[in-house]
Amino acid sequence: MNPKPSVVIVCYPKVGSQFLKVMLSQRIRPAHALGRVTTSHAFNIDGLKSTCEVVGTAPDVKFVYLYANPMNAVLALLNTFMSPRLREYQPDVVRPTVEFPVAFSYQNFFACGGPAWTGATTLFENERYVNQILSSRDAEDIEKHFVSYMINGDVLGYKNHFDIWTKAYPHKTSHPFCMIKYEELEDLNVLDQLRAFLGPSCPSLHYISEEFIPRRTNYVGHAHAPALTKAYGKLAEEMNSLPAFQVLS
Repeated sequence: MNPKPSVVIVCYPKVGSQFLKVMLSQRIRPAHALGRVTTSHAFNIDGLKSTCEVVGTAPDVKFVYLYANPMNAVLALLNTFMSPRLREYQPDVVRPTVEFPVAFSYQNFFACGGPAWTGATTLFENERYVNQILSSRDAEDIEKHFVSYMINGDVLGYKNHFDIWTKAYPHKTSHPFCMIKYEELEDLNVLDQLRAFLGPSCPSLHYISEEFIPRRTNYVGHAHAPALTKAYGKLAEEMNSLPAFQVLS
């Protein structure tokens, strides 16, 4: 049985969480100095606690909300998992953001793999926290128009995910919370702040700056840049206005 995590990195997809996980668990010296580090795209903190066995651990389990430019993240997700389907894009096909109760009801609402977002075949219900699930008709509709919906609007709720993890949850739990921009992980001052947040067992994190991998995806100049900016630009502006690192609780 895996030990319960001591650091949980929460984010929406394709913002560099695997890089940060490797840095904080395998590249750190001594290795695993922080204990077990895990990642999650979950909306529901209660469901996350259940699935990654955070429940019952000491209150010093730390949450790190990692975020990055959402236009780059969405484009990276589409390029990674469904590049051939980008040709299906339709500029006028839009769907409102899926409601909170639906997003909360799944362990992996951002599930996306293989050639397509495949609804019921990739989504796993949070058995203890199911509130409202997608109908088969809605799941099929989102699957069919996934590329267009993602580019033309915030259908999966990146804004909702950002708000609930950085504005709501930190005030509802005793766990320490911080938020950090992926693009600033090469800044030594930011890394020193992250180290202080992680506690006295955390050695210097300056090696992260040396091994930092800049984002390979850049929406600027892309054919879908105007639509992505319309859909996620306000969220990006809000993120850009924030400090690179911030302790939330």
